[in-house]
Amino acid sequence: MEYQIKNKKKGSLGFTLIETMIAIAILVLAILGPLTIAANALHSAYFASDQVTAFYLAQEGIEYMRFLRDNDFIADQSSPGSVVWDQGLEKCDSKRGGYTFCGMDANNVFSSKTTVLINCDNLAACRLVQDSTGAFHQLDSGGSLPPSGFTQTNFYRTITVSQVPGTSNEDKITAHVSWTTGNLSSPTNFEISENVFNWLGSSQSPQ
Repeated sequence: MEYQIKNKKKGSLGFTLIETMIAIAILVLAILGPLTIAANALHSAYFASDQVTAFYLAQEGIEYMRFLRDNDFIADQSSPGSVVWDQGLEKCDSKRGGYTFCGMDANNVFSSKTTVLINCDNLAACRLVQDSTGAFHQLDSGGSLPPSGFTQTNFYRTITVSQVPGTSNEDKITAHVSWTTGNLSSPTNFEISENVFNWLGSSQSPQ
């Protein structure tokens, strides 16, 4: 009789162990589900944030090239005929002897009024960096490492310009931004284009 009682105790212990393992497995599954959902939601939030940043970076590139065009108009008003309406834009037009891809530092442009177009044929030169205030810059550092005082970002921006066929008074500007979010292996791309015109007339000859 005593042997049977002990045997029952051993069987009872074994059954409790199986129950514990099943309970742990259910608990793990219950935890992993919400954690996976939370991780995916966080990744989506970062991706959406990067998309918004990419849009503004591309738009900034377009606005800078318009800024150059408008400066040419102002200069021509001071000395009529001395400045071509799209002077400076040809630096980003490979068919007119410019760079295949070019970049620019908008912070420099609007603060010091200087023209800063850099050669981005080497993709490393097109990578944007941030200063201590969080402002984006595109500096011609000549390499993949950011200059001292700047933090490397995951954004690349290139700008191209091409004359619209059949007219000398219209240029097409294209700003392209690419980036990677998190551990994604392939980059995401965003591109916008805008045409600028010689709205003062056709008296100025293109370069």
